[in-house]
Amino acid sequence: MMMKSRLMKYIFLPLAGIIAISLIVLVGLGLSVKLPGEYETPSGLTRYSSRYLPMRDGVEIAVDVWLPKDYQTGQKLPTVMHATRYGRAFKVGFPAKIMMSLGKARPINYSSSIHNYNENGYVIVRVDARGSGASFGQRTHDLSTDELEDYGQVIDWIADQSWSNGKVGAAGVSYPGMTSEMMTAANRSALKAVAPYFTYFDVFQMLSHPGGVFNQHFVSDWSDLTQSMDENRCFIPASKFDCWVFMKMVEGIRPVDGPDAEKKHKRAYTGRDNPTVMENLESVKFRDDPFGPSGTFTASPHIKMPETANSGVAMSVWTGWYDSATSDGAIARFKTLSNKQEVRIGALSHGGRHDTNSFAPVKAKATPTQSEQREQLMAFFDKHLKGDVPESERTHELTYYTLGENKYHTTNVWPPVGIENKRWSLGASGTLTNKPSAYTTVQTSDTYAVDFSTTTGPKARWHSIGGPDIIYPDRREEDKKLLTYTSEPLTQDLEISGAPQISLNLASTHKDGALHVYLEAVSVDGRVTYITEGILSLKNRAISDETPYEIDTVYHSLERADAMPMTPGEAEDVVVPLFNISVLLRKGDRIRVAVAGADKDTFARVPETGNPVLTINHGNTGLSFIDLPQRWR
Repeated sequence: MMMKSRLMKYIFLPLAGIIAISLIVLVGLGLSVKLPGEYETPSGLTRYSSRYLPMRDGVEIAVDVWLPKDYQTGQKLPTVMHATRYGRAFKVGFPAKIMMSLGKARPINYSSSIHNYNENGYVIVRVDARGSGASFGQRTHDLSTDELEDYGQVIDWIADQSWSNGKVGAAGVSYPGMTSEMMTAANRSALKAVAPYFTYFDVFQMLSHPGGVFNQHFVSDWSDLTQSMDENRCFIPASKFDCWVFMKMVEGIRPVDGPDAEKKHKRAYTGRDNPTVMENLESVKFRDDPFGPSGTFTASPHIKMPETANSGVAMSVWTGWYDSATSDGAIARFKTLSNKQEVRIGALSHGGRHDTNSFAPVKAKATPTQSEQREQLMAFFDKHLKGDVPESERTHELTYYTLGENKYHTTNVWPPVGIENKRWSLGASGTLTNKPSAYTTVQTSDTYAVDFSTTTGPKARWHSIGGPDIIYPDRREEDKKLLTYTSEPLTQDLEISGAPQISLNLASTHKDGALHVYLEAVSVDGRVTYITEGILSLKNRAISDETPYEIDTVYHSLERADAMPMTPGEAEDVVVPLFNISVLLRKGDRIRVAVAGADKDTFARVPETGNPVLTINHGNTGLSFIDLPQRWR
């Protein structure tokens, strides 16, 4: 008994005192820490402030303003606007404040982007989209007409502020990038330049339903993410415990400043019943099907092309070859819109953090780095928001990265000058040739029972949500499940820059199915490297004479009126465009075309039931072939 008392006296009591003192210190640190922006500038204005702006229909929209830390009274500065449905700012939890005070956590809400803009003399305005974050209102779907008009009113408000020079730009990655481009439809003269980065120009074809095949992985994940954020609950894909920890650190979306901030914040979420993305898309099988409660799909920048062109707004556009199909959108926009554009397509992941060059080591650094990307964006806005660049001096050019060569090139046309379409024919015994002398007048064919276990993997281009690294492993084992056609070794280096297109003389045992066609490189040591792909639902094989924007391949409308079920057993020419790419293959490499009927980790099964068998006919002077935009080096 005496021993226990001594232990209590000499060990446990002092230890309890140390713990108590430590807790007091930590609590004190948490209470005393000052978050970035929580101080006055020399002008007397708070550096970081937030407020509600009433819209034309009375709906209040949450807006944050970041002034440069040394802002002086009377200064007139340009503004860059960032409008999002992912939360303009987050409420910092007490544990996070303690971690920040100890230097163990980065400042929440004060991103390197805000820092760079402020340091270079810009005001930053961040906006919660209608019906999301702390903003009031309901949203029938993303990028609605009401949402876009809200942004026009926010631009008007910015231009009227004492700190504004009357010039506004807009920028963002992914959804915020799409809002920046579609703000042009609001027809506000103060909007001078926009920077839509890693965005989806044609959402249906380039993201949710490429070739009419449902991108089930992306849409499901994005639907879950946005629903969680709209309900102000944990939105990270994690265990219950990890979510609990996360929500202690970041307590949801940040309320707007004011004495009744918390009450208004709760009211904004009370009764919010936004339909989820999956709910809006559940009955959409074709591009022109009714969409959600509104019945009309407007959430795609290509729909607003006339308004964007009429605005004359300058554009800086960045994307990556393997960021879903955003590169096809960047090229279509570049070729179609009269707006002067500075376009860069790199080996970059969604958001530009990772290198995605399938011909480089997995851990290669992004080129340019994110810091260099921000510098180039700043230079673009400096020209248009600080200066006044005449239309005649604005740049319209596309800078693209050639995989394999690992270099950037610049052009004002696409495909680049010197590129020509050359035909490579599929033949018997899995051959692929560009020699007319190898053609045969004898028709041959291959049959392929669709293997629904085939996949491009969980790190393929369609898994880009959130900006993870995109990695294509050696595909030689996966190709054993596919129908492949391979060339002889190349006798010299070959550049492919543009959109390949394959034509297959094909019959199926079923009325519908999905074609997943891959262009690959086979190295001397046998490694199979992914280059690009094309996707098409067989019922969407009809070719349209009219296109909504300029492209270099055939166009499938993906509309219900043009749908044509296959006649089982009857062969037809089916043309599948592949996504744009720029790659340099080396002497000794071989070109491979691989045909699949599924991609299980990403796309919905087509058809939902049954096991189609495909027959591909070739020979007979080239019944099946691929056209490659190429030049020999």
